[in-house]
Amino acid sequence: MEPVAEPTAAPSAAVGNAASAPTSSRPAVALPVKPAPSRATGASAGRQAATDGPIRADDPQLLAGLAGIELGRNSADNGPASAGGVSALELDEIKPVWDGERRAAVIDLLDQLRQPGASAAVGQVLAALQRGDIKPTLGWLADRETAALARMRRDPGTTDQVARSAATSLARQQGAMALGIDNQAALAAFRRVVELDSVDFWSHITIGDLLAQANDAPGSITAYLAAATILRPTALAEPAPVQGTAAAAPPASGTGLAQRLAWQHALLLCEFRMGELHASVGQRDEALLAFQRSLVVAEALLTAEPARPQRQFEVATVSDRVADLLAAQNLSEEALAAHRRSMALAETLAANDPENEPHWQFYLTDKLEHIADLQLTLGHPDLALENYRRGVDLGEKLVTLDVTNDAWLGSTLNLILKLGGTEGLAQTGEERRQLLLHGLELLGRVRSGEIWDNSDEWGDRLREVLNALPHPSDEAEQQDQPQ
Repeated sequence: MEPVAEPTAAPSAAVGNAASAPTSSRPAVALPVKPAPSRATGASAGRQAATDGPIRADDPQLLAGLAGIELGRNSADNGPASAGGVSALELDEIKPVWDGERRAAVIDLLDQLRQPGASAAVGQVLAALQRGDIKPTLGWLADRETAALARMRRDPGTTDQVARSAATSLARQQGAMALGIDNQAALAAFRRVVELDSVDFWSHITIGDLLAQANDAPGSITAYLAAATILRPTALAEPAPVQGTAAAAPPASGTGLAQRLAWQHALLLCEFRMGELHASVGQRDEALLAFQRSLVVAEALLTAEPARPQRQFEVATVSDRVADLLAAQNLSEEALAAHRRSMALAETLAANDPENEPHWQFYLTDKLEHIADLQLTLGHPDLALENYRRGVDLGEKLVTLDVTNDAWLGSTLNLILKLGGTEGLAQTGEERRQLLLHGLELLGRVRSGEIWDNSDEWGDRLREVLNALPHPSDEAEQQDQPQ
């Protein structure tokens, strides 16, 4: 598996709370990347070899079967994903792993269909699969898994290990086949996988993903922790032998840098998702520890691939989470350092991606606000004022480009409220007044969207801060009084 240098892609701008109420919200951004090629596991290596033999990779029936799986995925309704199932970072290496298992299942089906004397039932299973109906294929795989388990229980010793490996592979194929179509069936299959092969970290991670989507934070954390426990000794240290099947356990040595980077990335995502889930249920201390472990891995990946945008974005994102939790514990200096780390990387990403400059400017606006907040807390109003103003200036440019973008306008109005309403900053009452009036003028340009729906609330907040300022005549009188 060779590292892929992907083109820099824009983060997506999310509206968040800033669009619906005058409060600060972190912009949600994501950096799309190309999936890395999967490693050949013990379960799928033989099937990959088979594509070079009787069944070619471009076999029409194989392609039709795979297309049928995609058809089933596209038409499936697993319900809306819960907030716990949506992560700020993605594990791009896992998709080709399950793509390989789906391909292996279809190849096995074709192998059996093309045997002399193959039953018509196998052909019906394939025909249903090509129409997008995976249930017959899942039943066919389940029957074979049951037979393998029966052999495993009946024949101890070497035969037992062969049967265990076969049952594990068949359960893994069922999980991959059902994933995104019938997530309950997928979850049940992957749970059988880890019962048979406890070091299959890809299956543990997928169980964690499925449980997070089902809003089962404790169960999801347990699954991610199981995967992280497997990965920690091998991902960040010299690989050591791990007992288990070759399908899941990281090999002891000789697999190359790219393989180590894939395991490190899997570990990074496990730690990060545990942090997200702990935070979602109010476990801040546990969340901070998980994010800090995640940051160690993210920094190691960035050291290995310093020019790769995905690695820069991951460190920036994890640093954000660490900074937020440190700030919540009143560790302002440490939080400020983490936000600065994130901002420095965001500036690098912005400089290397001029085509998507507005999206990165939005991210930087958020960084400037958080940094200014902490500088004010630490007693540095001059530095805070400078960064608030930089944030407003960036926001102004964004709103000029598109006043209908709720996220951009909401973030800019929030900064205007802070800058206009915060005492102790070195600015005159008239400067604050003009800034707040400008905020009302910006609000007046909007004619649709969530900001428009909540324009009365935003307007009330701006006018409330504006009315609380000293009257210009009172301010002039104060300045005329002898000191």
